[in-house]
Amino acid sequence: MALLLTRALLVLFVVLVRDGAAMKSSHQPNILLLFPDQWRWDWDGHAKTSQIPLDLPTIREIASNGTRFARAIVPSPLCAPSRACLASGREYDHAGVPDNFSNDFPKNMSTFYAELQRRGYHTMTAGKDDLTKASQLGTRIANKSDFSGTYRQTELGFSDGLRSAGKMDVVDKPQPHEMYGHFLQTRGGWEAHRTCMTKGTKNCSSHSFPDDLYEDNWVAENALELLRRKPAGQPWFLQVNFPGPHPPFLVTTNMTTANANKTFVRAVDDERAKNETCAITGEPQEDDRCSYAAEISNLDRLFRIILDAVGEEADVVCVSSDHGEMLSDHGDVGKTQPWQGSVGVPLICRGPGIARGRVVDTVVVETLDLAATFLDFAGGTNRWQSSVSLRNLMRDENKQKILYSREYVQSGLGNWRAVVESATGLKLVCCRGTCPGGPKNIPPAVGDWQEVMYDVWNDPYDMKPLESQHTARERLRAALPVGWCVA
Repeated sequence: MALLLTRALLVLFVVLVRDGAAMKSSHQPNILLLFPDQWRWDWDGHAKTSQIPLDLPTIREIASNGTRFARAIVPSPLCAPSRACLASGREYDHAGVPDNFSNDFPKNMSTFYAELQRRGYHTMTAGKDDLTKASQLGTRIANKSDFSGTYRQTELGFSDGLRSAGKMDVVDKPQPHEMYGHFLQTRGGWEAHRTCMTKGTKNCSSHSFPDDLYEDNWVAENALELLRRKPAGQPWFLQVNFPGPHPPFLVTTNMTTANANKTFVRAVDDERAKNETCAITGEPQEDDRCSYAAEISNLDRLFRIILDAVGEEADVVCVSSDHGEMLSDHGDVGKTQPWQGSVGVPLICRGPGIARGRVVDTVVVETLDLAATFLDFAGGTNRWQSSVSLRNLMRDENKQKILYSREYVQSGLGNWRAVVESATGLKLVCCRGTCPGGPKNIPPAVGDWQEVMYDVWNDPYDMKPLESQHTARERLRAALPVGWCVA
C-alpha cells in the first residue's frame, strides 16, 4: 500500500511539474531574434524611393504584423563591441569589449541570456554571436581546432548553441578551426571556399561556391536543428546570427537572380561612385551593391524558412543587426564610423500586444534596448543595466503620443562618440582628432576635437552640418560620455 501511495505521489509530482512548466510558458512568450551582420537601415525594403528597389516579402510581412522602428542606432558599429553591448545591456564604454580582437566578452559580466534562463527560458544561439571573437571560440587560446562551438557557451547564458565564426574569420587559418570550416571540409568544399573568399571571384565558380555550402544557409539549418532538439514545455529564446550581408559580398549564381536588371543608385558624397545595374553572369559575383542586395534577399528567404518552421510557436519575433555598412557613402566602405550608413540599422518586432503596421518614426531608439525588451516580455523588469524596454512604444493600446524613456541614444568606437536626442533627431558627433571617413563638408577640427551636429530626421546621410544651434549643441555635449568634447 505504501509503495502504491509513493508511486501515486511520484506520478502526481511529475504531472504538476509538467503542467507547471506549461502554465509558465503560457504567459512567457517564446522569442526569436533574427540578427544579420552589417545590414544598414535603408536597405530593409521600406525605402520611400525607388533608389533601393529591394523586394523583401518576409520583412514586409513581419512589419505589417508588427512595429517597425524607422530610426534605430547601434551602441557601437563594430561586430564584437555591438554584440557585447546587446548581451550585457550596457553602453559601449561599459560593456568591456573595445574592439573586435582585444578580448572576449568579460567573464565577470552577466548577459540578458542568463537573465532569461533565471526566468525559466531555454536560451539558444546559432551562427556568429562574436562574444568570443578575439579567441575565435577558444581556438586561438588552445591552439587547436574545436568543432563543438561550445567554448564559454554555458557561462554566457546559452542553454544550447551551434556557434561558428563569420566569413573571413572562418578562413583565417590554412585548416578549419571551427564548426563551419569543419562542415565545409566534410563536404569536400573547404579548399575551394577558402580560395574563393581570400582570392576573389576569379577563383570561384558555380560548382566551387554552391548554395548548399553557403554560410547563411548553413546557419539557418543550424537554427532549425536547435529548434528541433529544444525541450518541450519550456519557454525559449533563439538568436540566429547570420554572417551576411557582411563583406566580402560573395553570392552564389542562383542568388544573383533575385535582383536581376534592378538599378541601385550611386553612393552619397562619392564622386567616383556610379549607378549599378544587376546582371546575371552565370557565376558567383562580388560587385558591391548588387551582391549586397542579393545577400539581403537571400536572408529574407531564410527568415521565411525559419518562421514557417516555428509557426505560431514563436510568439515574439524581432529583426535587427549589429551595425550598418557605408557602401561607399562619403567615399568609405565597411563600418566603424559615426555616420548613419554605419550606425543605423533596421529594427522590426511583432508579437502579442505589439501594434500591427505601426511605424515609429518620431523617436530615435537604440538596439541596446532589445535586452530589456526581451526581459520585459519574459516577465522581468522593463529596465536592465543601461537598457530600457521598447515595449511601450510597440503596445497595441498605445495609440496616442509615443513615449520613450530614453532621452538620448549613444554610439561610440575608438576615437569618437556620438549622441542623438531621441525626440528631436539632433545628432552630435565628437571625435578626438579627425573623424573617420567623414563627409566632404565636415567642419575642421578645433584644437583636440572635431565636432559636428546633424538633424537625423531631415538629413539621413549626414550632408548638412548644423552650425547655429548653440543651445542644442550644449545640451548634446552634456549628454556625451564624461571627458568628450571638453575644452
